[in-house]
Amino acid sequence: MKPYFVEPERLKGLLKSAEDQLGLSPKEAQKHVTSYLKDEATRYANNSKNFFFAYSFGKKLSAPVADPRFDKTKEPVAKLLTTMQALERQFIITNGIRAKLENWAKFPSWTQREAIYVMRGLDFTKIMAGKNILTEAMKSHFPTFQEILEVNELAKRSITDGKIDARTHPVHWINWARENNLPVTENLPQLVLAHIEKTMTPTQRSKYEAKFEKIRKKK
Repeated sequence: MKPYFVEPERLKGLLKSAEDQLGLSPKEAQKHVTSYLKDEATRYANNSKNFFFAYSFGKKLSAPVADPRFDKTKEPVAKLLTTMQALERQFIITNGIRAKLENWAKFPSWTQREAIYVMRGLDFTKIMAGKNILTEAMKSHFPTFQEILEVNELAKRSITDGKIDARTHPVHWINWARENNLPVTENLPQLVLAHIEKTMTPTQRSKYEAKFEKIRKKK
């Protein structure tokens, strides 16, 4: 397995997120983050060139351990990840937390968390309204939810650095994602643009035109 590292500041941020967002005790947060990072290291080893968080280096991680539910000799990493993704899709359907993109595209602004979730096709409002949905998703180590936890940290840093407002227009959030090489679900950018072009006058649209062009190029 290729060596994998995580910088100390990022590790501290993950531990704080586990405590603040998931309500875990320091001991539980340590176990949760350790398990998560081991899973992340496995995914990095499987596809290091395209792995989003490969830029983080610093404190060395212990080698990833296999999930005890799977026979390591029979379940390669890629197949295990595919299984986890399938379980995650079923979890999303069962809990009814998929975002109605056509509705979210019409909102005049998204908060930090709303943006991070809807850009991955999930509805943050429904997740928070459901009992223990986020906690269960994180305990299950579902890939999308694990990535969202880290993207949330990146978003908070961007807000602190003045790169984006904590609550701003969807166009700005989508471009922020593009600039940071983050995935944006399905046709969400096109839905946002279609709504703006339908409801705004040319004068109102003018302040977004540069952003429009960035998104159009990503079609």
